[in-house]
Amino acid sequence: MPRMQPPLQLDPGGTDQLAAPVKQQQSPSPRISPPSAANSRISATPSPPPNANFRHSSPIPPARILTSSPPPCKKKRTDDTTYPVKPWKLRAVLGDDAINPVPLIPALAAQILDKNKTSMLIQKLNSVLPLPGLRHLKRVKSCREGGGEVTILLLLWILDQQNCDIQPALVIKKLVEAGVDSSAFAPTFRKELVAKFGPLTRTQFDQLKESPSYWPCNFHEDKYFESLVTSSHELWSEENRANQDKYMRLALRAEENSDAGCGGGVVVDPSSNTIIAEGHGTGGHPLHHTVINLVDLVARSQGGGALEHTGRTSTFRFTSTTSSNRAESAALEEEEAATSHNRLKRYGSIAQLSTVPKTGPYLCTGYDVYLSREPCHMCSMALIHMRTRRVFYSRPSRDGALGSADKIHTFDGLNHRYEVFCGILYDDSSSRPLSDCS
Repeated sequence: MPRMQPPLQLDPGGTDQLAAPVKQQQSPSPRISPPSAANSRISATPSPPPNANFRHSSPIPPARILTSSPPPCKKKRTDDTTYPVKPWKLRAVLGDDAINPVPLIPALAAQILDKNKTSMLIQKLNSVLPLPGLRHLKRVKSCREGGGEVTILLLLWILDQQNCDIQPALVIKKLVEAGVDSSAFAPTFRKELVAKFGPLTRTQFDQLKESPSYWPCNFHEDKYFESLVTSSHELWSEENRANQDKYMRLALRAEENSDAGCGGGVVVDPSSNTIIAEGHGTGGHPLHHTVINLVDLVARSQGGGALEHTGRTSTFRFTSTTSSNRAESAALEEEEAATSHNRLKRYGSIAQLSTVPKTGPYLCTGYDVYLSREPCHMCSMALIHMRTRRVFYSRPSRDGALGSADKIHTFDGLNHRYEVFCGILYDDSSSRPLSDCS
């Protein structure tokens, strides 16, 4: 007996075309890769009972991904309305001297009458009147004013910013006392504005050159630092972006687990993408901020730990690190360190990115730290003493010391430096008030 076709119904859109049958043969659903064991656990899974010896040695399950409209071939993603879709705004937190125009300071210049004596005068002034803090400046400048002949100006010394009066008699007297032939210069002297320090970025250098009174200076582009300024470093690649989003979601989820309304964070070994510790701030003690708790969790992962509450809090997790499971990653890190910059940089660029020593990890040496909130001064200094590699935070804090109230990582005299990045999963257009680090 022939199979009956299902009845048709009119198209509710009002067109002349017939709508699809009410019942159609079910088409095969797209294949969905089965979730892994680590991904099969969701945030509703009950936490393990408090245990001082609890360790979470397996990778921590990633946070649930936002609902979108993926192609059928993509893995199925669960709904998550906790973290709405936001523009990805990873930004390097650099020192003010690296992002602002180079300031100008007054200096005294003299016109050379005999151009053939230029080289001799430069050597003499460099010997008797050096400019130790202005080695980025060139000693001479050639210019053509009013369409006339080219004149050569020689930089003599820096002027007092409070009193820039130029008295030729005093200038000549100082030159004679220094053993410089004052007759080689024109009788009048002029004030010039020069760069206070060498430009750190291509943008700063171009801004200086655009000035009509530009005094020539040296600029050697640091490609690594420039990549942080222009967001062209590999940290902005799609692969790294996915990892940063994943780890920051874990930090935000850890913040939700805090009963005291504190922030959350995770510590990651970037050589193997292993989560070393996951925790949040706890109430009851003014020092138990997220970073301090993470420090103790990392210490527990290395066989130490001093805070009792980090061993009994069920929402805290850490992965044990031993010399055996660190051997391969340490070798990789050592190879990467040999090809990276080994110079100590200023203004929040690369220090010497810390790597795990051959003898095994020391706290956060070689590790990246992801925080839901910008750390305060206490936590920022703790991250320095932990020998952290990089710090990522999502949103600023009222007492933040890595971009808001201060930029501790750019201070002079530090015995360790780390790089700082912000803006992951943060909507700066939100009216949500800023909170303190905790």
